[in-house]
Amino acid sequence: MSDLFSMMETITKEHAKMIIKPDFPQHRPKNTKRMLDIVEDKDSIKVYINSSSINLLNECKQKAKYVLMDKYSGGDTPAKTYGTAVHKAMEYLYTTPIKDRDLVKMHDKFIENAKSLELIEDAHDKHSITNGLTLLSQYFETYCNDPWQVVELEGKPLVEHNFEFRLGKAYFLEKLVEIYYHGTIDAIMKNKETEQVAIFDHKTTGSMHLSRNMIKPNNQFLGYFYYANLRLDIKPDLMIMNLLEKKNQIAKTSRGIIPAKLERIEGYYTEEEFKEFETSVISNVMSLLDCKGGGVWPMNAPNACNGFSGCEFQAACASNPKLRKPILESIGNKQ
Repeated sequence: MSDLFSMMETITKEHAKMIIKPDFPQHRPKNTKRMLDIVEDKDSIKVYINSSSINLLNECKQKAKYVLMDKYSGGDTPAKTYGTAVHKAMEYLYTTPIKDRDLVKMHDKFIENAKSLELIEDAHDKHSITNGLTLLSQYFETYCNDPWQVVELEGKPLVEHNFEFRLGKAYFLEKLVEIYYHGTIDAIMKNKETEQVAIFDHKTTGSMHLSRNMIKPNNQFLGYFYYANLRLDIKPDLMIMNLLEKKNQIAKTSRGIIPAKLERIEGYYTEEEFKEFETSVISNVMSLLDCKGGGVWPMNAPNACNGFSGCEFQAACASNPKLRKPILESIGNKQ
């Protein structure tokens, strides 16, 4: 155990160099992309929340505190940069008429947003410029003449569509709580052959391997579907998870090595699930306010500590005397 303490002290010092704690304004700015905002006055509380916040609260409330309340993050990572760059390339593709689509311009969009990535080719590390360009070439060849075309609303294509709406209300310590849900939909598309309307979500990171079996239930996708069905004058028929991996890429997952491929997974949702989603969001907000008010944020150790790729806040928990024992035990179990 003493070796674990020594190891964690070393990691904590390195972790402190990586952690970013940005300054945020007191009031919610317009078009903010923050995951969570709580605006409180003497009579009411307004909570602005998204699917990532809900997933964090369900995963581990101590981790949620670090990210949502303390505003800590690990900063940009190669996976985030890669994902953003691919999304920008997809945005170009689906907002350009088929006859005008150009692979070189699609590549340019990717490179413009991927400058910090390495120009390497590694079968075990796909977050490179070389790998991204190969992926986009394969996608262009496969889907350039895709029957799925972007839906327009009031003359604007529904690509990278930011939304926010009032989901419901509740009461906490006799205060009215108004709950607003927000997010960004990658694309809403219509199939010109079948007339079906679908919400597309592009997946580029390791989470896609988890998502293969998690299109239902899924807070993120249900939130998109709920919004489009109840708040837009558009009724989607299905959800399509667009898995973006280079063909023959070696994908390392918790289930072993998986040969990668371009793939689309479909999901369907019902009005009953919308109601369950609404109830779940309100319940999570009440749990959040309980934790915030009481100052107690239960840690989900060892489950969250040893989850997918490991929790990035292990060092932060280990440096806290109140949290040290369970986090060290979780690391010991992992070893």
